[in-house]
Amino acid sequence: MEWKFPERNVLIRLIARKNLINIPPGLPRAVKGDRDIEVKYNEMIAYQRLLETKSNEELAGLFEEEKIKQSEKLRLEAEKREEEAVFNQSYAMADANVYEHYAKMEYWTMDEAIILSFGRNPEVVNSVTIANSGLLKPSTPTSTFIVQYTNLQDLTKRAVSFKKLYDPVIPSLFLQWAKKKDICIPQPLIDMVDKYGTNYIDWQEHYNQLKGQHDKLLNEWNKLVKDFEWLRNDRDNFKAKVAELDANQPKDGQEPDKPRYSTPLIAIMDKAIAEFFDPRRNPDAKKDEVVPWIKEQMTAEKMRDSNNMATAIFTIIMPPDHDPKKRRG
Repeated sequence: MEWKFPERNVLIRLIARKNLINIPPGLPRAVKGDRDIEVKYNEMIAYQRLLETKSNEELAGLFEEEKIKQSEKLRLEAEKREEEAVFNQSYAMADANVYEHYAKMEYWTMDEAIILSFGRNPEVVNSVTIANSGLLKPSTPTSTFIVQYTNLQDLTKRAVSFKKLYDPVIPSLFLQWAKKKDICIPQPLIDMVDKYGTNYIDWQEHYNQLKGQHDKLLNEWNKLVKDFEWLRNDRDNFKAKVAELDANQPKDGQEPDKPRYSTPLIAIMDKAIAEFFDPRRNPDAKKDEVVPWIKEQMTAEKMRDSNNMATAIFTIIMPPDHDPKKRRG
């Protein structure tokens, strides 16, 4: 069959070196005088000669076995390194005293903020001790802590570049940013910063919220002004029609030439006057009673029951001295 793995001779040498020391080129001269290394070398040569008697299929099987063994060996070594790393030792964990001490600070360096977010003491665990651990090397099997640490480093660097964070940073600002990013922060640290830290106000966000409220109220006000202008024009038209009708009123005994001008809104206005102000109640009817009544009449007439319009009608028909809280006379 066609060979799919490394060259046969190369593969034999790879398998033969399993579990043996790294042997540099020119080994025969290098091992002279070193009995242990010489024994290992001789074992390797013997094993290599044994492999030369194997078929390609057998070598392929041995190669896969060695790959599995090597992967497991690397995994166990990584676990051991992780357990022995400074950032996983009990003395490296932050306690209440550490959180209180850092919560009282006016600022943190970004490295301190990152380390505290993992529940570690920045005096024990920091960028220097992590670098000295050797776990940041690309050739070193991945450490869970190191992956999380470098990921958070990347996020904070980008946030600083975009002026979302600063280095050094106010503790409360860092915690607010972390909350927005769903980054888990130890609750004791949050509590201590709430107790001792300086409150940070995001003025830009506060401004945006207020501006949104202002724009909403301004829009409602403009709609109210538009409805009021419409009602005022309707009222003026109504007054003009009434004045015209009064001027053309027939004399006693004469039949009127034409009926009195009216619109649905004028009719509702007349009804509201008759219902609440003619005769006038004592004390006066409340706005909260009159406006809903007007809206009900508008709904009955299949009109848009605008609260602004009903309020404007109430404003037009109420007496100048309207006071629902005080009896007259």
